[in-house]
Amino acid sequence: MNHYLLVLFWVFFLIFAYSNLIYPILLACFGFLDRPPKPSTDAMGDNLKPITLLVPAYNESAVIQAKLKNIDALEYPPGMLRVIVASDGSDDGTQEIIRSHPCARPVQLLDFQERRGKASIVNDALSQCTDPWVCLCDTNVMFRPDALIRLGRRLQLPKIGAVTGDVRLASEESDFGRGESLYYRVERAIQKGESLVGSVMGVDGGMYLMRRELFQPVPKDTILDDFTISMNVIQQGYRIEYEPTAIAEENGTPSSEIEFGRRKRVARGAVQSISRGIYPSMSGQPIEFAQWFSHKLLRWLNPLILIAIFLLSIALAFFSTWFQALLGLQILAIGGAVLAWFNPKLREWPILGVIYYFGLSHWAMLIGLFQGLSGKYSAVWNRTERKPMAS
Repeated sequence: MNHYLLVLFWVFFLIFAYSNLIYPILLACFGFLDRPPKPSTDAMGDNLKPITLLVPAYNESAVIQAKLKNIDALEYPPGMLRVIVASDGSDDGTQEIIRSHPCARPVQLLDFQERRGKASIVNDALSQCTDPWVCLCDTNVMFRPDALIRLGRRLQLPKIGAVTGDVRLASEESDFGRGESLYYRVERAIQKGESLVGSVMGVDGGMYLMRRELFQPVPKDTILDDFTISMNVIQQGYRIEYEPTAIAEENGTPSSEIEFGRRKRVARGAVQSISRGIYPSMSGQPIEFAQWFSHKLLRWLNPLILIAIFLLSIALAFFSTWFQALLGLQILAIGGAVLAWFNPKLREWPILGVIYYFGLSHWAMLIGLFQGLSGKYSAVWNRTERKPMAS
């Protein structure tokens, strides 16, 4: 047996196991630890600050009215919540719905006629903001009434620059709901642990609250604007925390084709963020850098790591029955994912549904990585077609 190939195999295998099993389990264990003492609920409620709630929108006529009703139901103190809806060249009547809705809270519509991309309209909208806190959210994400208060209570703590909440997916209508739900449960466990160890590596763009003075305009061609904004917060010496009691709901991605495109976009954005140095400093922020390396960088490289493991398994299968069996399992997993692509009913099987989502995500990320390296892509967002949450 070629010992060099064997060593290479175990190196790649351990990297994969660390990023997908060891790190998530370790951080999830930290998440079970008690949080440090915090001021009482009543005392903290007295120190809530005014918030600008920013809702970027592009052709959101299907959900914008439900979103405005959801904002009306928020329990944040009267007179302390300002709402801005920034339309990025919508042409489906979104603006007319906003203008005609009898909002209980003041809503300002920024009707940008030219479609320029989410990063540009966020920059322009926040340049008009004067409140000390800003909350960015998606139109299809419905907050529970106390979500903003819970985010605000956490943001009052020292050296916390942003707080991300628990955006829960209703994936019943998705054709890969089991895999997507498992992925987000793992992510929430990691975020809870990261809050205790250092900083959460990025926010959920569907709902997060940050200190306005920490916002730095992002380049207009930025793909992962929420990630870039949150990394800028960390690079300024502040932490991001996860608040599990700040809950919102949204419908999951409805189809494999849409999720495939979304994953490619994430991978393209990953390449862009690395090339621009959008990550914590190795020397100045060693804990945060280790978290970014473990949670983000290795995950982004997973498709290449899996290819290396597969090719090394083929080479080593000539010398070992153990590697023959391992190669067979990999081929079975790939075959199952391919069959589930062509036969959606197979995705309803619990194990096959998870394997399918795993394969779909990594194939899309592999393509996205090469697209990112080529530099031939557009940063203009394409909204995900989702139905409003059932009331």
